[in-house]
Amino acid sequence: MEHLVITIGRENGSGGRHVGEELAKALGIKFYDKEILAETARQSGFAHEFIAENEEKKPQFFWGTGAFYMYEQPISVKLYIEQSKIIKQLAEKESCVIVGRCSDYVLHGYKNVINVFVHAPLSARIARVAEREGLSEKDAKTRINKTDKARSAYYNYFTNQIWGEAKNYHLCVDTENLGIEGTVEMIKKYIELLKG
Repeated sequence: MEHLVITIGRENGSGGRHVGEELAKALGIKFYDKEILAETARQSGFAHEFIAENEEKKPQFFWGTGAFYMYEQPISVKLYIEQSKIIKQLAEKESCVIVGRCSDYVLHGYKNVINVFVHAPLSARIARVAEREGLSEKDAKTRINKTDKARSAYYNYFTNQIWGEAKNYHLCVDTENLGIEGTVEMIKKYIELLKG
């Protein structure tokens, strides 16, 4: 494949971002996650902090006096549109790994795109988040549930698909069984097999 894009969807605490970073290094290609925030800020004019606070959230609609007000797009819709443009620009420009932001759906129909979903048992994710964030197991579990609920709602709303459902991805990998390095090796092997 001359031009390759790997999208990574992930459960919170599964190590999906780390997998994406290591995969990009191993393949010698660019890695995009928070970098998309900076580019969205540059192209849209929204402040970086504002985007970080409002991205990957399901739109909130407000009811008033019995009428449904939609005179203006919710900010999350505007950000989704802006980020989708940037994801497409990146995919058309170079080989890369892109984490989250419905990138698997945004790039549907593009050639040489591999969609991966990274997951792990809740107990393993709690342990990883607790260690990484310096949280108690209870607080780590709360954070995981809140983050995954938000990611799921965002993905399901914008794609009309189910977040984490195997049929939406080419490959679903459990990092507890393989670890970060093993997961990277498995994805690399998958790519090699596709190349024939």
